[in-house]
Amino acid sequence: MSRLKRKILGGVFWTTTESVFNRSFDLIIQFLLAKLLFPEDFGVVGMAIVFVSFLQVVNDLGFGNALIQKKNMLLTKSHHSTAFWSGLVWSVCLLLLIYFVISPFIAAFYNEPILIKIVPALSITLLTSSLSVVQRARLTKQMQFKKLAVINSISNIIAGSLAFFLAFKGLGVWALVCYSVIKSVILVPLSFLASEWSPRLNWSEEHFKEIFGFGIFTTGTSIANVVAQKSDYLLVGKFLGATTLGYYAFAFLLTNTLRSQIAGVINKVMFPVYVTMQDEPEKLITTYLRTLSVNMMLVYPIILLIYLFAEYFLILFFGAKWTHSVPLIKILCISVFIQMWVNSNQALFRSFGRVRLEFNLQLVKSFLFFVPCIFFGIYSNGVSGAAWGFTVATLLSALLTFVYLKRIFRFPLNQYLAVLKVPLSLLLACGGSSMVLLNFIDWPFILLFYLLSVAIFFVLFAKREVRFMYQLIKHRNLTFMDEELKREY
Repeated sequence: MSRLKRKILGGVFWTTTESVFNRSFDLIIQFLLAKLLFPEDFGVVGMAIVFVSFLQVVNDLGFGNALIQKKNMLLTKSHHSTAFWSGLVWSVCLLLLIYFVISPFIAAFYNEPILIKIVPALSITLLTSSLSVVQRARLTKQMQFKKLAVINSISNIIAGSLAFFLAFKGLGVWALVCYSVIKSVILVPLSFLASEWSPRLNWSEEHFKEIFGFGIFTTGTSIANVVAQKSDYLLVGKFLGATTLGYYAFAFLLTNTLRSQIAGVINKVMFPVYVTMQDEPEKLITTYLRTLSVNMMLVYPIILLIYLFAEYFLILFFGAKWTHSVPLIKILCISVFIQMWVNSNQALFRSFGRVRLEFNLQLVKSFLFFVPCIFFGIYSNGVSGAAWGFTVATLLSALLTFVYLKRIFRFPLNQYLAVLKVPLSLLLACGGSSMVLLNFIDWPFILLFYLLSVAIFFVLFAKREVRFMYQLIKHRNLTFMDEELKREY
């Protein structure tokens, strides 16, 4: 095995391990904080995060991606120093703007005076991000994924532990704020130590134009993503208040955030696989469709479990204070079932360099689907309407994505429908029977029945999906699957 292949395999292992651990740990911390805190705490932070997420994208400017993308022979020490100092100066300017202008505006927009303090506190992450972006880009380019995994995990564990301690001591909303800030602060010294690099007092206008020219386009795509992902938080917070947003944010955490965490891991693993198949369209199509099936087989049982038993789990683990989230959870679960039909398409588009198309699609989804649907939903039926609006927008978005996937990669409709057969059968068989039995039998017995039925279903019908993912991660190629895929489809 070549040295490069060993690095790639090691990178896949450490990236996957780090993603699974940190995303799982983050969800656990959020759940623990939900146990100790109140809906209005989550709502106030959710209001701030809408704007801070947008500012983080503006702050990044794609410098890290530009350094990673640039060929080694064309990359100089001056590029790194220029990116570092440019990012730092830009972050300081943004922080001043946030402190004197943006924070008062956000507080007035939501009519929540405490946001004048919370937004600047959360915005510290902008400065810490600029202080570590070059180091993290260097580690990524050098395929030092183990180091990245270690420093990310250390910062997550320390920040999560401190946040839980602060929540236990009664600091309320500030426990949530500190979780984000402490994590980003700890990353700075760890990134310096891991990369063994420090900036020089050097800045080049020519090199700035090079890295800025690449990064600005990816920044545009990220801004459109933020609009699509946070428009519901913005509108619910504005029109319905912090407490209602807290209920909605918690429902979103249990459904779409969980889905996106799993999708993020799959995207990281599959992106380099798709790149190697650019000249083999048939293999690419079958690989994507099988990956889509695996995605659904991973997510559907979890989301279906949440849909069936949300009201019991919430009272048991988080208390009666979160019961208003139950109907929202059930609605948003439907949006997850729909989104899974085209999940992980981002890795497919980017592996073929179709970032411009991805950007244009995201613009359409954001401003023609999500914002109007959520706004109309809130206007017609409050927070439940917002959840239904998000679900309708998700359906329209999935249909649009499917049209372009089919147009570009030209896979037959019957091949796509064959992929949906097993996951949808799981929904109907295990979910349908459990829903009927819940009307007659106590829920703990139905929970046991559901878990057993899912396990039996996997043994009987999903062995190929499990084997596919195992072999893919282990071997990083699909030679062993070619004949099986052709026979199946």
